[in-house]
Amino acid sequence: MDSREAMFIHFEATCSATLLGDRVGVVGSTDGLGNWDPSRALVLATHAQRFPLWCGQTAVVGGGGNCLSWKLVIIRKTGDVVWEKGQDRILQLESQGLDETHIVQCRFGHVEEICRLSSLSLLRSCEGDETPGSDASSEASTMVPFLSPTNGHDMLDDSSCMSQCEDTVPLLWAAGHTIGKDFGDCEDAFWVGDRGLAVADGVGSMVQFARHGVNAAAYAAELVQLAGNALQGCNDQRPVDLASAAMLSAEQDTTTFGASTLCAVSLSSNIEELFIGAANLGDSGFMVLRDVEGSLEIVAKSREKQHRWNTPFQFMRIPDSLREKAVRKNGKRAVQDDAAADADLYEIPVMIGDLVLLFTDGFTDNVYDCDVPGLIRTFGYVEPDQIARALAEYAHKASLDPSTDVPFSEAALKAGREHPGGKPDDITVVAAWVTAS
Repeated sequence: MDSREAMFIHFEATCSATLLGDRVGVVGSTDGLGNWDPSRALVLATHAQRFPLWCGQTAVVGGGGNCLSWKLVIIRKTGDVVWEKGQDRILQLESQGLDETHIVQCRFGHVEEICRLSSLSLLRSCEGDETPGSDASSEASTMVPFLSPTNGHDMLDDSSCMSQCEDTVPLLWAAGHTIGKDFGDCEDAFWVGDRGLAVADGVGSMVQFARHGVNAAAYAAELVQLAGNALQGCNDQRPVDLASAAMLSAEQDTTTFGASTLCAVSLSSNIEELFIGAANLGDSGFMVLRDVEGSLEIVAKSREKQHRWNTPFQFMRIPDSLREKAVRKNGKRAVQDDAAADADLYEIPVMIGDLVLLFTDGFTDNVYDCDVPGLIRTFGYVEPDQIARALAEYAHKASLDPSTDVPFSEAALKAGREHPGGKPDDITVVAAWVTAS
């Protein structure tokens, strides 16, 4: 190939539909794109800080004026190929000089979108059915900003890259799922946002005080809503301070009577210093999972905060008349007052592509921590709602098995108690990918 006639094309594809071990490729009508053979595709690269952005480069000889058709594919770890649906993508290569590089930005499965290009125009067909007009720049602005690749083929100068990175905002792609126990009300609750998460586990035994207006389910629901409102606060706050403030707001502003644990997590707004801050009161909690050289690993986890076995720290708000009655009957120790100030605080560095899980003790009492990464790999899901549902259903199945070994039965033995098999309970799991927009 005569390098003086080479036109280089740099692809940037946003794709979050991959599983661990999968790759994203570009297949098309040139040798550099495999001539429509997926086994010879241009394989794109990503890493934890850049996911779900995949980058790669190829060369086209004598590209000026050529019409190039192509598509994105996902190459599964098993070797199976998933083609994006829809018509072929078409590029009309407009040569403006030799040895030039053109940047193509696109999203997997969105073939109808006008790609974000540099020195290229995108056509819907070789006959020119639709050419980019004045709307092209506005559509392009919705794409993920360019992040300089780390494979030695930087296409933009440092100042250009930094300018666009400054516009990148970290977000949480999150969803949750709750499975109530087979008896009584479900007292679990959760809240998800693009910058914060919260879960609460209402104390079921408070049902004995229902005639006094105590409702643990309503109390837990109000706690997570109040915490969620606070988590949407000032972006300039440290995430750990925002999580702590969410706990305080939940404690002070609730109007419902009940008792509940609470865990709140906040994501920082600075892509250059990416942290989550967390506050946890009780035996609900969180963990952070990361792809480390192709293996999903737990890199951080909260600890349970308990007064003694099976007696977690918890918020409690009850009528004064009920409190006075309990004190008269059993003394001051009958009423345990835990506060936001008792919560454990965490500040944990995270990366784009990390998976954050929040959960109530119905999950951790029935699933060992060490099993979680393998379960997620086995499920093969990417969407957070599917991950949360699958984990909750797995825990629920274990909770109803009288012969299985679970963390709760093991902890009971250490405390001198016997509790064979799973522990029936409300189960909540929230799954959230750390992403960027």
